[in-house]
Amino acid sequence: MCDFDKNNKMPLYGQLMNFLLSEIECDKFKEHEKIPSERDLCDKFNLSRDTVRQAIFQLEKMGYIYKKHGKGTFVAQKQLKPDLYKFYDFTEEMKKLGKEAVSKVLSFEIIPADKYISKALKIKENSNVHRITRLRLVDSIPLIFEKAYLSTEKFDFFSIDELSNSSLCNILKNRFSVKFSKGEETFYPITPDDEITRYLNLMKFQPVIKIERTTFEDEIPVMFTERIIRGDKFKYTITTSF
Repeated sequence: MCDFDKNNKMPLYGQLMNFLLSEIECDKFKEHEKIPSERDLCDKFNLSRDTVRQAIFQLEKMGYIYKKHGKGTFVAQKQLKPDLYKFYDFTEEMKKLGKEAVSKVLSFEIIPADKYISKALKIKENSNVHRITRLRLVDSIPLIFEKAYLSTEKFDFFSIDELSNSSLCNILKNRFSVKFSKGEETFYPITPDDEITRYLNLMKFQPVIKIERTTFEDEIPVMFTERIIRGDKFKYTITTSF
């Protein structure tokens, strides 16, 4: 039995969220298993209906649980584990995991490359590049905020329609005949700003992972990508040998 402290600086709904999250993490509630109803949680922990509803709402917004009309609330699938040893096409990797991946184009513009972007793409500073900003959703849950940069000299144009309905990797392979050779990635944790928090439906100060990726064709950079990924929904495992 978990006791909730009304004098705690954390609100009661936050304490209930933490309790339910700990139960999910330790597999007390397994993936796609029904959790107790709002009424049951109210009775069990002597909490108000508003408190329980707020906790459930926030957990659903964050993607930990989902509702089925007339059936109840269930545990969502836990962290996704994409294969780092194969070329990482987000759309294809999600298909392999049995997930539906959707891309929502937030903006598409041509900008001058700053020093950082130009170095990554090995082009002159202030050269024009496409900047494609997208929100990547899996099973309707926003998981990745992404900005991709490509030289306008190598790639003349893209359409909003194709960027919404096809993976960028497939567009480059099929329309521009790009033959990818390798990708180099750098991972590091960051604190999300207000824009990221809003798009990824995060709680304030919830940790995220930033991945910078340079994709190559025969040692020539063709695309530089910045991805902000929800740390609670992705897990990367790297195996080393001795």
